Amino acid sequence: MARAAETRSAGGWRLVHFLGLLGCLVTLPALLFSAYLIARFASLERQGGEARLEEAARGLNVTMEREVSNLLITLRVLASSTSLAEDNRAAFHQRAQLALQGTGAYVILADEKALQLLNTRVPYGTPLGASSDPEPITQAIRDNRAVISGVFFGRVAKEYVFNIIVPVEDTGHGRRALILTRNASALSDHLAQGLPQDGTAMTVVDRSGRVVIAMGDSDADLGEQIAPDRLAALDEAAGLHYWASPDGQDEVVAHVRSALTGWVSYISLPATAFEQPFDRSWRMLLTAGTLLVLLTLALTLVLGRLLALPIEALARDAEALGRGEPVALRHTPLREANKVGAALHRAGLQRDEHEQHVQMLMRELTHRAKNLVSVVQAIARMTARNATDIDGFLAAYLPRLLAFGRSIDLLAGRNWSRLPLRELIAAQLGAFSEELAARFSLEGPEVLLKATAAERLGLALHELSTNAAKYGALSNDAGTIAITWSISPGARARFTMTWQEHGGPQTAPTGRQGFGHQLTVVMPAQSLRGAVDAGMANDGFRWHLDCPAHMVSADHANPQSDSGASD
Repeated sequence: MARAAETRSAGGWRLVHFLGLLGCLVTLPALLFSAYLIARFASLERQGGEARLEEAARGLNVTMEREVSNLLITLRVLASSTSLAEDNRAAFHQRAQLALQGTGAYVILADEKALQLLNTRVPYGTPLGASSDPEPITQAIRDNRAVISGVFFGRVAKEYVFNIIVPVEDTGHGRRALILTRNASALSDHLAQGLPQDGTAMTVVDRSGRVVIAMGDSDADLGEQIAPDRLAALDEAAGLHYWASPDGQDEVVAHVRSALTGWVSYISLPATAFEQPFDRSWRMLLTAGTLLVLLTLALTLVLGRLLALPIEALARDAEALGRGEPVALRHTPLREANKVGAALHRAGLQRDEHEQHVQMLMRELTHRAKNLVSVVQAIARMTARNATDIDGFLAAYLPRLLAFGRSIDLLAGRNWSRLPLRELIAAQLGAFSEELAARFSLEGPEVLLKATAAERLGLALHELSTNAAKYGALSNDAGTIAITWSISPGARARFTMTWQEHGGPQTAPTGRQGFGHQLTVVMPAQSLRGAVDAGMANDGFRWHLDCPAHMVSADHANPQSDSGASD
């Protein structure tokens, strides 16, 4: 009877099985939590990657629009030429060639039937035929507005080009259009110098889907017609989507449609490269999880064996003791414990010692498992804390570009010379409210500016007024600004101009000289062959320019007979 009871008590699970199950139960939550954190981090990284790709597409579009806008400004200036108004084509041909020398751009004059009247790609008088792309020319003349064409193969250029067309005012010589044409390859090379080469494919297509610009890892050829499904995907003003490359690989694509040209700028990146960080995280988790499980099982086997050996030894001792001493019989789910209980059937005092020993081991194992989870959580928190996104907007460029544009507009209205200084100052300060404008005082004689002086002084005045609004006399309610200028008499007359702030905060100089210093000090001094002094005076910030009068005034000639005015 006793022997049968001992046999039944030897059933149940082995200790190593319990420890293995416990190790898996402890490891599984840590792995699941790590998987959740990686999935969450991957989602945030994916959103950040898509945002960066869309920002890159917007940056490509802004760079392209800026270049086209500069070409359009140049074309409008040429369209206002006196020689063109008088139909002096030879003189205009020569002036246009000089103006565009080294830019990779050329000028074409065409009539309302798109017949070329002159083309600066070839010598004046070379027989010319109709334009290779007549529709935008007739459209510009018909609608009396600027038109930007798509890309096409030019018969004279012998490569793919695009046109910017503006109508020419009819001065009795028929309705005509002035065209600035540029090679698509030259535009791609020029834009590539200012854009990061980070392995992405950068492409710009025109409204019909022909490639205008191809840079980076783009596999498109200039003038190539993209597939209809791709063109349809680019129909929206902006967006992000996936499509298949010609070799069957998925690509992530972000695009922006230009409001100026109607062209679409898009950035594409292989989906494999886009997904690579996420795949690497999952592979790391899988590898680490597998190693962790294997390590847990190995430790379980070792620890289980270490625990089983003494228990079995106790069983053998109990059987020896049982031959002469009675021991109470115990029944537990643990087979090793049951074996010890059967052996120590008549050794009941040792049962309590055995249970204390097992409980101590379980507490130690639980403590180690909690430490493991804490370490995994700490690593996950540090990883998430170090994740950042990239901001790509340049906030200061647009106001400076607008300031330069205001100077250009004024010069164009004055036939590119003899711009009154007061008019320039009023235009650059026109962005201020009437209340702020009333805090300016202007004093000085009438000075008609040369073009170079107008450009440099316009940018300097814009920068000075911006700084005054942020840090100087216009940053409070009491400050005022006095702008004075004068021209000294004599053969070697000097032009001086002073910007003096009163009542503004006394701000100590930072010692840092950024782009604003270039606009207000370095560029005026170099281009006008003078000296600029800028700094804090007793009553506020003071900017003072001193240069030869002939560098600024259109009414003053260079006193040196061997050199002319620089303009």
